[in-house]
Order: sequence, then structure tokens, then C-alpha cells
Amino acid sequence: TQLVDADSDTMIQVEESSDEDTIRFDIAGAEDFTMTANTFNALSGSTIKTNTIAETTSASGVTVDSVLLKDGSVTSAAGGTFTTASGNDLNIVYPDSRSLFIKEDSTTHVTVDNTGQVGIGTTSPSAKLDIATAGSTARPLAIRITNAAATNYAWEIWRDNTTGHLRFGHENAGTDSNRVSFLADGGITFNDDVATANALDDYEEGTFTPGAT
Repeated sequence: TQLVDADSDTMIQVEESSDEDTIRFDIAGAEDFTMTANTFNALSGSTIKTNTIAETTSASGVTVDSVLLKDGSVTSAAGGTFTTASGNDLNIVYPDSRSLFIKEDSTTHVTVDNTGQVGIGTTSPSAKLDIATAGSTARPLAIRITNAAATNYAWEIWRDNTTGHLRFGHENAGTDSNRVSFLADGGITFNDDVATANALDDYEEGTFTPGAT
């Protein structure tokens, strides 16, 4: 059974062969789409352009081999997961000279720019990894290395945005302590000892006299 245009190059066919239970869509002499039970197939090189693709009758969702979006977006009303079959990679591909953004509503949290630089908290990364923390904040943690079995024990790294110092701290059973600070003017302090501009002097003990043996 067919629904055919005047020159027979565009048509809808029902069961091209006996009892195959397939609807075929031919456009300008080429088969672009097929439909079987619960499945709509876009053949290679074909494009689906629509405002909404919705699946409402099955809890299992819609399976799509490939989706090309033109001026559109994909929205999941109740959250969701991108899953690939076992043994297959998941590739996120974006055009040359463009960037990839991971957002929460309108707020961008992670950026991968067109040179491969990654920004966290910034949309204009200036290094392979560029972490921007909250301004005018003394302890905006940038990196935290913890024990998965006891998360209140950790080493932490951050830039003190009130002074410009780079700090390394330690959390012990929920109590935070500064351990080493690289001061913005070039000094180094230990355990918040600020007796001198360069507290390394405080840790010199005794004298050393070189000699030959």
C-alpha cells in the first residue's frame, strides 16, 4: 500500500515486502525514514527537525542512535542519564571555534574552550585548568583531597582572595588548620606563623660549619 506523489519519487509505503510491519518514508527518490513497532528510524544522512520529541507511553524511554539538533535543546522533565552500551565510549563533539558549557540554569560552572582549556567558575579559561573562586573570600577552596571513608579528613588548596596568598591547609576531624602559605610578596609561612616576612627563618636551628673529612 502506497501514498505517492505525482512523479512517484516521494511516497509512504506500508509493508514493502509481505507482512514486514514497516512503514517507509521515501523523499525525492531516497528512503529517509522507517517506522516499526515502537521505533522511528532516521536513516544515515537524514535530519529530524522538530520543536519537541516526546515519549509518554513507556517507562523505558526512547532509544535514539544519533540526534542532530539545529537551534534546539534536549530537556528531561524528570532528570535522566546518558548511557552507552557496554564497551562503547561516550563522545561529546562540538564545532571548531566554539566552546562546551556545563550549566545550572543560566549559571555556567564548567567550560571547555575551543583550545581544550578547562575553566571551573570561569567561561574564559587562561590555562589548561583555570579555577576561579569567589572574590573577597578568605577560604574559597579550589582543590580538596579527602579520605572517601572519612570525609572530614582532608588536604585543601586555595587562594586567599583577601590577601592573594596561596594556602595549603589540613582538615583533621572537621577542624581546619593552615599548614603552609606562599605569600603574595614572596614569603613563606608555616602554621600561620607570621613573625617575619619569610618565616623560613624561624625554622633554622643551630649552626652549620662545613668541613672536609
